[in-house]
Amino acid sequence: MNSVHEYSRSQLQDPTFSSAQLQSHIEEVVQHLIGVSDPIQGAQSFAATLPLGKFQEAIRLQHRAFPEAVILAKAKLHEALFYLEHTQKQISVSLYTRLSDFLYALLSLVEGMIAAFGVAQFFSPIENESHGFFRSQQIMNLIYNFSPISGILGPILGAEAAGKMIGGFFAVCALLSLIYPKIRPMPRILPGTCENWSQSVRHAHFQPVHGRKTVLDEVAASLVRQENPILLGLTGVGKTQLVRALVQAIERGEYPELRGKEVFYYNCATLIGSSEFNTGGVGSRILTRISEAMGRHRGNIILILDEVHAFFSENALSGPMSEQLKTLLDKGGPNNLPYVVGITTQEEFDAKIKRNAAFVRRFKEVPVGNTTKEETQQIVFSAMLQRAPQVLVAEGAFDAMWNNEEVQPGACLEVLEEALQQTSVAQISPTVTKIEEVKSQIQAAASQCLTSRSDNFTSPVAALNQQLSELEQVLQQEVGQRTEFFHLRDQLAAARKEMFRLMAKVAEFAQGHFSSRQERDINALLFLRQYLVPGLEGAVRRKATQLGIKTVIDAALVNQVKQARSARKEQVQAPQQPSPV
Repeated sequence: MNSVHEYSRSQLQDPTFSSAQLQSHIEEVVQHLIGVSDPIQGAQSFAATLPLGKFQEAIRLQHRAFPEAVILAKAKLHEALFYLEHTQKQISVSLYTRLSDFLYALLSLVEGMIAAFGVAQFFSPIENESHGFFRSQQIMNLIYNFSPISGILGPILGAEAAGKMIGGFFAVCALLSLIYPKIRPMPRILPGTCENWSQSVRHAHFQPVHGRKTVLDEVAASLVRQENPILLGLTGVGKTQLVRALVQAIERGEYPELRGKEVFYYNCATLIGSSEFNTGGVGSRILTRISEAMGRHRGNIILILDEVHAFFSENALSGPMSEQLKTLLDKGGPNNLPYVVGITTQEEFDAKIKRNAAFVRRFKEVPVGNTTKEETQQIVFSAMLQRAPQVLVAEGAFDAMWNNEEVQPGACLEVLEEALQQTSVAQISPTVTKIEEVKSQIQAAASQCLTSRSDNFTSPVAALNQQLSELEQVLQQEVGQRTEFFHLRDQLAAARKEMFRLMAKVAEFAQGHFSSRQERDINALLFLRQYLVPGLEGAVRRKATQLGIKTVIDAALVNQVKQARSARKEQVQAPQQPSPV
């Protein structure tokens, strides 16, 4: 940077140093920064030398109606916060959450001891033959584990002292196993293949999800009234993502009546197919086990049952499962499930659930339709920022994605996924494609030469080998250039993020006199937004064109992806031709 900073701050403030000269100087600096390893640090250092007033005058030489920096930042604040929210990789976990995790770890030790040595469970009634066999095995294991302990302690402490110690330990475990269920804190996990979505939100394992506010309000209101909402809609309309948005809204405190409730997620099809479900007769009473594990906290637990139609499938366990669920959904029972959200498709609901009128009465149907074009656009751009903030998006790309005759947002997200794959680091170089073509030509020419009587059979292969050698040299040079390109693209993403961070910061400034630190932040924001980010973007586009790399999602790429998807669908739907006998 020293070779570019030809002027000190005092020189730049000199009245004889015109805004046009400053503009020219800025352009030189931008060209230099595009080639350095850390352009953001260079931008911040350069911005500290700029006089704010003259800098804004230089910008207005090209943009006459350019607003004051604070006004610009306030106008763009929503855009900045949206970008930062969806590109934030590491979100700090609160101290309360960390302390809660530590206490839960200690309680897990207590629960482990009770599970291993507790005796209160031995006095609960036997439910079936499998349960009785399991109980006898527990007793035998307990005796087996304590026998060697008695053999060790007896000679050391004496038979009487060893007996008292072991008996005291048994008594403490028995007392704990009797008392602990009454004082047990909110469970972090429930039996079966369960996910604690509330904990995932608190630990920032979920990316931000923005659901449809009207549907979220309806689901939340149904939960408050304990009406057990069941979300019905086509595959791809975002039913499960909508429930994730609800969990995030609950954790943010947007629904005070549901504050403090822990949300657990079950995929019912996965639950039924799990080894735990199908071992030792446990599966037939898994819902009862879940209810028992909720204990005294059942009033503060919301269960999400995705693919709930799996409980009504045609197999041996579906009958008991659906009847269990129907019983547990009854209001006022000691072991009932007060807050349940079901998720299934309208087709599965009509085919498997609707005929069970008693079950249907226990749920409130909440239809989930396609997202609007505006909602879909927000979902698509959220997904893109989370997955690949370094990819450029051309104007009109989303309009090319949108089709109101398809299931949304699922259809647009599928197109986006394929478009991102084609603009990823793993995309194949055109040179590699040419090399494979030449290799195929060499094989074909070589096989043709074997059957040819011409004396000039080596010339085609020799020419192709020469072409292959040249292409391989080009590819070797491209490897380093492609690495530099993707590094440049990452720098663009980092510069954008820093620009939006500064925008959110400057938006909080009061208009008027600024401190020296505030002036540096404003200068850095303006330099990034008006010069460095556009400069990096232009460099990325030029380099991509030079190397034949796709880095822009535009209408042409989207239409290419959609045509490929349509061709695959037609191939799948085409009737199979009978094979010749």
